[in-house]
Amino acid sequence: MLRLVVFRRDAEVYALSALCGAVVEYVAFKRGGDVHIFWPHPFALYYALAMAQLTATLGALLAFAARAKWPAPQASRVAGFATLALGLAPSLAMTPDAVRSLLLWRRTGGRYDDNGALIRSDGDLLVVMRNVIGAKKRPGWALDYGAGGGFGWEHAWAWDGDAYRVGDPHANDPPNSTHPFWIARASALGSGEQLRIAAATHVRAYGDIWVVDQREPAAPIDAMTFSEREPHLIEWLAYGGWEPVRDVGPIDPLHTWEWRAHLGQAARAPEGGNPKTLEEARVLHNAAVALGASGRADALRSSIEAQLDHRPATAFEQGVRLMGVRVTDGVQPRLELWFSAAGPLPGDSAFHVRSTITAKAPLSLVPIDDWDREMAFPTSIPTKLWRAGFIYKQEVVLNHRIGVERYWGAFAGGPRRLDGQPDTTLAVIP
Repeated sequence: MLRLVVFRRDAEVYALSALCGAVVEYVAFKRGGDVHIFWPHPFALYYALAMAQLTATLGALLAFAARAKWPAPQASRVAGFATLALGLAPSLAMTPDAVRSLLLWRRTGGRYDDNGALIRSDGDLLVVMRNVIGAKKRPGWALDYGAGGGFGWEHAWAWDGDAYRVGDPHANDPPNSTHPFWIARASALGSGEQLRIAAATHVRAYGDIWVVDQREPAAPIDAMTFSEREPHLIEWLAYGGWEPVRDVGPIDPLHTWEWRAHLGQAARAPEGGNPKTLEEARVLHNAAVALGASGRADALRSSIEAQLDHRPATAFEQGVRLMGVRVTDGVQPRLELWFSAAGPLPGDSAFHVRSTITAKAPLSLVPIDDWDREMAFPTSIPTKLWRAGFIYKQEVVLNHRIGVERYWGAFAGGPRRLDGQPDTTLAVIP
C-alpha cells in the first residue's frame, strides 16, 4: 500500500488486486477455502508479486543504510547479500510445512481434515468401476449403486454414463437390460442387508466392493482376487505415488470361503497352505478354527501376533480383544487394528477411530488443529456376523496431519473396555 501511494504506478496495484481476489475466495466463497485445491492459486500469484515488491523495497532501504558506512561497491554487495537472506526468510520458514502438506493435500483431494469428516479416496471403487464393470459396459448402459457406492465427479468419469441410487439388486433380469450392474460397499451395508442380498443374487466381492450382475441367477458369493502393491518408478511418474496399484484377478478361494462362512452359505474351509501375507495368515487361522485344528490355529495366531504392536492391546466386554496394531508405510500409510472375537456383537457395533493433534511439528508455523477427525469405516464383515475364535482386521488410512497426532478408538454403542477406560490409544504419529 505504501509503494502504491509513494510511486503511483500501475504495477503496484497487481499484488493488491490478487490479494483481494484471494481473500474473497477464501472468506466469502466457503467451498473455495475448504475443498478445492486450485483455489489457492490467486494467493500464490499475490505472494509471488508481493515478495518481489517487498524485496525491492528492502534492497533499496538496505543499500541506502549501507552507503552511510561503506563505499558504494562494498555497500552494494552488503545490501545484495542481506536482501537475499531476508527476502528468502519467509519462504524458508514455511518450507517445512509446505513439504509436509504436499502429501496430505494430495491424498485428501485438498480437504486436509474436512472439518473432522471421514475422508476416503475411493481408489479401490474407481478401479472396479473402470476395470471390471467398465470393461463390459456398452453404450447407453446405466449403473445402479447402493450404500457406500457414492457417485461424485470422479465416479462419473470412471463409469462414463448415467447412474442411479437404488435399493437391493435383482437377479434374473432380462439379458438386454440397460442397467445390468449394481455396486456397493460391504462396509456400508448392515448385516441384515448383506445376508439378504447375498441370498437373492450372485455377489462378486472385490475387497470391500460388492458387484452384482443383475442378469445372472442367484448363487453363492465369490470373492475375487483384489491385490495391492506399491507402484514402480514408471507408475509413480505417470500416475503419482499416492495410491497403491490394484490388480484384479480370478476367484480368491480363501476370502470366498470366509465370506460364505459368515453369510451362512455352504463352504469348505481350506485345510492347508502356507500364508504369503499376514492377511492370508488371518484367513487361514479362521479356517483352522472352523475345522477345529487348534494346533494350526495357535501357530498362525502366534505368527500374526509376532508382527503386531501389543501396547494398545485391550480387553472389551463380550469377549472382544484388540490384539494389537500395525502401522504400515508406503504410498498410502495405514493403521491396522487386529481383533479377536468370542462371537457376534449385537446391533452391528462398530469400532470408531478418531485422531487428535497433541503438539506442533518441529519448525512448524501451523497452529494445532483443534478438529478431532473421524478416521475409520466399519469392517467389511459386520460385527454382528463375527464368529467365535476368529480374527478380524480393520484398516485406517492415516492421512497424517501436520503435528503430533494421537489415534484413539472405542466401540460406539458396543462393548466397553473391561478396565472402564473410555478409549484406547492406538498410535501416536509424529
